[in-house]
Amino acid sequence: MANSRSLLTLRLAALAAASAIALPAADPPPPGASLPAVDAPRSPWSLEVLPRSFQKNPPVDMTVITNMTDAGRKRPPATADRPTYFLVYLTPMREEGQNEGGERPPTPAAMEQAIQRALAVNNFLPADAQHPPSLLAICHWGVSNQLPEGHGDAGNLYALTRARLVGGERFAADYRQALTQEQLDSEFGGQISLLSPLKRFTQRDYKTSMLLDRANAEFYFATVSAYDFGAFQRGQRELLWRTMMTVHVNGIAMTDAVPAVIFASAGYFGREMSEAVVLQRRALRDVRVDVGEPKVLEQPADSRPPPQGR
Repeated sequence: MANSRSLLTLRLAALAAASAIALPAADPPPPGASLPAVDAPRSPWSLEVLPRSFQKNPPVDMTVITNMTDAGRKRPPATADRPTYFLVYLTPMREEGQNEGGERPPTPAAMEQAIQRALAVNNFLPADAQHPPSLLAICHWGVSNQLPEGHGDAGNLYALTRARLVGGERFAADYRQALTQEQLDSEFGGQISLLSPLKRFTQRDYKTSMLLDRANAEFYFATVSAYDFGAFQRGQRELLWRTMMTVHVNGIAMTDAVPAVIFASAGYFGREMSEAVVLQRRALRDVRVDVGEPKVLEQPADSRPPPQGR
């Protein structure tokens, strides 16, 4: 029995490493049927008189996006009558980019509790002796910051990875196309225009500009990748869906921010979305994030956001 558990642990670690390495290389999904609304939209002309670090209860910016694979679309959705049981595997914290260190990460117990509470909203429940897992949920999490200047192609690849975390596959694909055209125009002389390809992408709408702002700032992130557990036991890797969440650092302690963004994103786990949703919550004076109580989405695969808690 001990050898069996050791083998399972090694295979989980290998799958976790593979899913992390494969993250930037995935192809964009096919177009969705509808676009989600932005939760609590803000006017581009709104002003904050005080810097957020001096505000009593500053707003905390969050993003969430779920991309689903063809295999995930073929599975019946989890319901209250027929829940899906899962096993969670938590990877160590990752610090990416130019970070100063000194982060206070949440405990593994706090992370697992946040994941379990969030997944339960959409009828994903922890496996037990009576209910074997059909889903393996691997969570990567950490802090991401920009690279210093002068990294060339490596810097662009890293920027695309950050864009995927914030905006999802299709957003990153559009960003990649703009970066590629920008480089081609620079090297070979493209069409003369008042706006470069990258500027046109940045300014195509307010939400794109807002997501790029988030991708260019320091943020905490968490990704939950759902794999078919039966396929995993057969030595195969079959990704069903991946939910990616970020929260702007903004002076908020990591130990509170990462579990909070997981819990705030509860209604989106396992639900296909065609566009990232932007959330905004208030940070309380003791640097906790007030996320409210998540609600289950009644409509399947519609990608509209769940009702905002507070």
